[in-house]
Amino acid sequence: TLIHEDKTYHIILRRAQTELPFSIELTQFIREVYPGTNTARGFSSDVILHSSDGIQWPARIAMNAPLRFKGWTIYQASFVDAENSNDPNPSNQASIFAVVQNKGRLIPYITSLVLCLGLFVHLFIRLPILWKKST
Repeated sequence: TLIHEDKTYHIILRRAQTELPFSIELTQFIREVYPGTNTARGFSSDVILHSSDGIQWPARIAMNAPLRFKGWTIYQASFVDAENSNDPNPSNQASIFAVVQNKGRLIPYITSLVLCLGLFVHLFIRLPILWKKST
């Protein structure tokens, strides 16, 4: 806190925060383990996405299957499980999500399209020369 000329300023150093245009409600957490171990083989979360425009959308977010919604990507990053895996208390479990807004997600598709068009143009330019050589 800094006070200067009867004005109070609060300086907080932290990561930038962004207000998301949706909220997520966890309905079920599913954890699969390798047989005979307590090591996670896979985990996923059944969620209901509540959009700011009133849409409710049930979905599943898994380790390698993220949820994409209006330019945002929600990944199942980790989980917090109860110490005892047989504990039915849901307050001892939590899903940890990573949310990313990838503004450049279309760039690989656009570059692939430009590359394919360039190859077709090159083919059609060289095609008459190849026909003359074959005859």
